[in-house]
Amino acid sequence: MKKRIKNKLAKKQTPEVENNFGVEAGRWFSPDRNFPLWYSLDPKQEISNWQIELIWRRARALYANSPEIRNAVKNMVLLMGYILPLPNTRDKDFNEAARRVFMRRAMNPRLFETSGRLNFIQAQKYIEERAIIDGDVLTVLSKTRADNGGMVAFYSAPQVTGKQPSEENLRTGCVVGRSGRVLKYLLKDFTSEEVQEIPASRCVMYSHNPDPTDPRTVSELLTGICTAKDIDDVNRLHKQMVKLQALFGLIETKDLNDKRSGLNDLIQQRKGKGQNCCIQEEQPLYIDGVKAISLEPGRKLETLNSHNPSNEVRAFVKDLIKNLAYAVGLDYEILYDINSLGSGAIRFALAKTQDWSKSRNFDRENWANIVYRHIIATEIEAGRLQPCKYAEETYDVTWVNRANWSIDIRHNAQAFIALYDKGLVDASEWTLATYGQTIEQIAEKRADQIAHLRSIAEKYNIPVEALVPNAIGGTPLTWDEEEGTHECPEDTEPETVEEEEETEQE
Repeated sequence: MKKRIKNKLAKKQTPEVENNFGVEAGRWFSPDRNFPLWYSLDPKQEISNWQIELIWRRARALYANSPEIRNAVKNMVLLMGYILPLPNTRDKDFNEAARRVFMRRAMNPRLFETSGRLNFIQAQKYIEERAIIDGDVLTVLSKTRADNGGMVAFYSAPQVTGKQPSEENLRTGCVVGRSGRVLKYLLKDFTSEEVQEIPASRCVMYSHNPDPTDPRTVSELLTGICTAKDIDDVNRLHKQMVKLQALFGLIETKDLNDKRSGLNDLIQQRKGKGQNCCIQEEQPLYIDGVKAISLEPGRKLETLNSHNPSNEVRAFVKDLIKNLAYAVGLDYEILYDINSLGSGAIRFALAKTQDWSKSRNFDRENWANIVYRHIIATEIEAGRLQPCKYAEETYDVTWVNRANWSIDIRHNAQAFIALYDKGLVDASEWTLATYGQTIEQIAEKRADQIAHLRSIAEKYNIPVEALVPNAIGGTPLTWDEEEGTHECPEDTEPETVEEEEETEQE
């Protein structure tokens, strides 16, 4: 019995010879590839602090090291564009003054953001990138000490992880009250153990797809963490294979049963003086500085060409890249290969992508409304902006997004004009979508420009048609070389009473 047990133990300790290296390679996995995220059913703690910090670290590593991930994030930010305010109160003077005051402050980085690096448009790009990579980003409303003007400060997601031992209902840097409302955010200082408490009324947590039961949002790159790591492993393996094959340019082939050594040096031979025999030299033969070699019968030299990656592997990597696009809600062609679409497909893709962009811009508008309200309120408080005549409409604003996407803007414009002539659409809808202004604003600006042109024409004693020959309502002029003046081709008004009577009789 003891001998039998001893034999079994000996068999288990004996290592088995593995020849299926391909199978073993498939079993190998990187510790950074697989990330099983197990959600809790308790709404108070969907994701633990350890899990979300690990996601932040891996998502940032992907963005820094994976070209596919970086390209996807950059393209999503590009598709989102930026939004600009258009005050729409009944007080027209206040609308112009409010927009002028806001843009003057928002477009100056030193007056808009505490670090002095981002203006209003650049800040939108920043928060969009942080929302995609980290999941959310915190904006804190503040003021300048010089003029008490409104400013903002940005804090990345890992900074909102402070802890207070005395606080209850603490969830990943947030103190939550009833109904899941966040009461304050706890900012961690990485240089010390101090924790800064900021009331939620002074903050804006920007994220996409926010969960009312969870104050934090997970990175949108979560589903791509495993896929991007697979792509990196495949590409790295093929690079090693190509380099290895390039190192060995030629290879000698022979039969498996041939045990002779290969690649012998070709010995130089020459005839001696007055002799018919050959004298064998000890040095190998060199031809133009290249050593000559000899092969045994039945052997040959072949080049070692690289065929990696194969077409099947290329298709597999393409499918992996498609998964990255699908993970963020976009089609593969939009993010990586827009040139492959035809005219019909690209129309559908543009319409679908524009709907995707508009749906995400709703989150952007929530953030922009609070920032706009903060700056306008501080400007009114400082006396640099007169209050609106209609106090309840002070902060009414419309956000103008980028122009509608189209591959045939002329055709769309003609179709819209036809609908406008029949009274089926509003002209402001088109001008806001394409130009960013209402038709009233465009008309006022055009009237102001025409009046300015008239004043310049009167100053230099020339007709206004000479400045704008093709203006609406203008009369084309011809140049009289003898007189040196402009003349109308046809006089439409009679010069005398007789001519007027003749005209009426006709």
